[in-house]
Amino acid sequence: MDETGREKDIQTQEQLINQYWGRVKKHIGVDLAYIWDSEVQQYLSKIKKEAGKLAFIFRKAHSYYKLNPELYARKIEDLKNLIRYLNKIEAKERWIKQIDTELGKLISDAEAEIKFSQEGKKSVRRVYRGIWAQHLDTGDELPIGGHILSSALTTRIKLDFDAFDGFLQNYKSPEAINANYIKINEQMADWFRKLPQKNPDFDLHLFFVCSNVGKKVMDLLSYNPDKPTDGEKRADTLSRTPKLSAMKGCSMCAELAAMGQYLMQKVLIPSYASSYFSGVTVQDPSGDPEDHSFIVLWNRETPNKTYIFDIARPHSQHQLPRILETDYPFYPGLFKGKENLVVGATDVLDGKRLYYGVGNRMSPEPVEILERKGG
Repeated sequence: MDETGREKDIQTQEQLINQYWGRVKKHIGVDLAYIWDSEVQQYLSKIKKEAGKLAFIFRKAHSYYKLNPELYARKIEDLKNLIRYLNKIEAKERWIKQIDTELGKLISDAEAEIKFSQEGKKSVRRVYRGIWAQHLDTGDELPIGGHILSSALTTRIKLDFDAFDGFLQNYKSPEAINANYIKINEQMADWFRKLPQKNPDFDLHLFFVCSNVGKKVMDLLSYNPDKPTDGEKRADTLSRTPKLSAMKGCSMCAELAAMGQYLMQKVLIPSYASSYFSGVTVQDPSGDPEDHSFIVLWNRETPNKTYIFDIARPHSQHQLPRILETDYPFYPGLFKGKENLVVGATDVLDGKRLYYGVGNRMSPEPVEILERKGG
């Protein structure tokens, strides 16, 4: 090959590496939080050479993608192509240094995301047409909606949780609600075992807390899930940026989830955390997204397992809480840069599938479904 042809070949390889690294970087930016844990962090810290670090992260990503090769076929192919061209190009060392630097930034973001989920500190993050809020207080203004053709959240309510304090004697601390749990623990355990649940290992105490919080919230806001909300009253009330207490009798999922999150902040035992999330729900993979607010739950010791507490849609039988285990960890970083992404989730009681995330039913783009194979 003459010098001109050689230069052209190198230029083509450079372009291909840039193309495939751009794709892989995007994939890993989303998926790194799922493969990142203390063992990976400790092992990676011992690797001194950039090439070794890249090889290790790429192997972990590839192993994760192989769990569902059909869903992740494109990601697997992009990763293989990147490695193939990196091994061919003469400027391999320069590219490895560049990729290592950019990968380091992704790792820092993933660590911050995991730390954020474990700390449970007060923070509000924006997602497309919604928010993630781990702590809500009296005096906060909560954005709950806006125009269907805009991503701006212009409709708000003022959170006056103090207006309900006189009715919350048993919801002021984990100890307060635990006292009731202890009284009926054996009876409830026997009852729970007889339910046709699909997740018999689900934490019975957490189920008890969700059940009590859900019923208390419905009582506080005069909400009946079996009756339609008074739309006219609701629209009129929302036109004045009302207090939460003014929404009694015309509340929907946003107000219920906000009130529920406030109670969860008080009654969850320290090992658990929760967050208010406003986004969308989808009934089935071919359905349209509907605006919806709910609560996300997780155990700080196992933050990669998350649950949706769909407080506004309890099971019709005895108003049992609707709690679903998500197919993938449900944190705000998952939805970074996304406008149509929902995650599959399985109801711990009846095994039915629902989908939660971000989106807009007016979007011309199809909803991206993230679910485990066989889910």
